[in-house]
Amino acid sequence: MLQVHHFVEWFLQPPVNGVILFIIFLLLSIIFRKPSYKFILIIGLISSFLTYIQYTPIFARLLTSLIYPTFSSVNCQIQSVKHNGLYVVVLGAGTGIGVDLLGRLEAISAGQTLYNINRAYQVIKNTPDIPILLSGGVTGSFGSEAQAMANYLYDKGVSNRIFLENRSLDTDENALYAAEILSQMNVKHILLITQASHMWRSKALFEKNKIQVIVCPYWDEYEFLSLNWYDGFLINAGAYSQVTKLLHEVIGYIVYVLF
Repeated sequence: MLQVHHFVEWFLQPPVNGVILFIIFLLLSIIFRKPSYKFILIIGLISSFLTYIQYTPIFARLLTSLIYPTFSSVNCQIQSVKHNGLYVVVLGAGTGIGVDLLGRLEAISAGQTLYNINRAYQVIKNTPDIPILLSGGVTGSFGSEAQAMANYLYDKGVSNRIFLENRSLDTDENALYAAEILSQMNVKHILLITQASHMWRSKALFEKNKIQVIVCPYWDEYEFLSLNWYDGFLINAGAYSQVTKLLHEVIGYIVYVLF
């Protein structure tokens, strides 16, 4: 399914989706009528505009408002975890490379993974009786995301029971393999920690695997400081990055959750 996700994503991400849209419009016009140069120019302009708008802050903010759910911060309170007997589950999102005390290279939490595991640490640091499951396989060269996150917690002096799921290579496998471990321990409810942009799909996949989820996101919400009203319509690298990230989530939801 990972290959299917990447294949579909290649077609539906900008600028390829704009080119495909132009081709579809053109083929339909050929089928139903003989297109004039004027008509071809019009559909070309429409496709170009739709491609352009995906690179702008205004579209990034619109997509963010549609994709990011409104999570209640009360769900992240440890009292909720203790009261319900939940496990905390943290998803990895890539690793960096570090050096251990013996001078050997090892995977370390970096980027989004670092933010996620730090969020988890803030939740569990004063409650050593709360078990935690770290999910993420080997996506780099020097160890799994799960082990990298565990090392972070060990360095912080955490004494909680820590379980590792280190086989998964994508979010679908995160949910599948983590659910297998949780089911063996008769756990049906979890506090899930991952990026806010990733939570929508992650929650749906865990629930697809019969695990009930309380969400506790690390907020990676898109921010754009505009000095002028028209800045929102100017092409921006940060906006493009946000759009591609969220389209990745939408496509992943369709491929993994709906099918």
